[in-house]
Amino acid sequence: NTSLTAWNPDTESSENVEADSNRFPDLIARYNFKGDYGKFSVAAIVRELRYDAGQEPHDKTVLGVSIAGRLKAGGRDDIRFNIFSGDGLGRYVGLNAANSGALSLLDNSIEEFSAVGGFIVWRHPLGETARFNVGYSILSVDQPWFVANGIDPNAVEVVESFYMSIRPQTGRGRQPPIPLSGGVMWMTSLIRLDT
Repeated sequence: NTSLTAWNPDTESSENVEADSNRFPDLIARYNFKGDYGKFSVAAIVRELRYDAGQEPHDKTVLGVSIAGRLKAGGRDDIRFNIFSGDGLGRYVGLNAANSGALSLLDNSIEEFSAVGGFIVWRHPLGETARFNVGYSILSVDQPWFVANGIDPNAVEVVESFYMSIRPQTGRGRQPPIPLSGGVMWMTSLIRLDT
């Protein structure tokens, strides 16, 4: 099946400027596939990045693509994954791990950040109410040279978690962070409410 959604636009910049001057919503189109193997989707986003500080407004149209899925891996196990790439993705990637862009020092134009990344997770049920997950994710962000307070452009994370449903819509698990060398983080959840 196919879906088309429109999201409230918002241009996030590295200067912590919330530029609420966008003229068009963020548009996301997604096509879902389903079969004996599991399910996966292909999605694309088109956004307008716009900044208007009372002078001449600066805007730019940016694009991104994503492939995501959940594949059966024997029994009740599954493998979940997502791969993405695009410009100005901002809040749509890793809880806004990198902003949409930055304002150029030369003319206040918007310089979008390019991002590529993804994750893969193995999910293994333990009985009817518990599950164990282990996974790996990576995010690489290309930021303009003048961004001083940018993120580490090569974030890598290894994740391990245990989760148990204690009643309908409520669960408990563990996932405390344990730093490793080389900018890698090992995550081993506190509490989660399923909605």
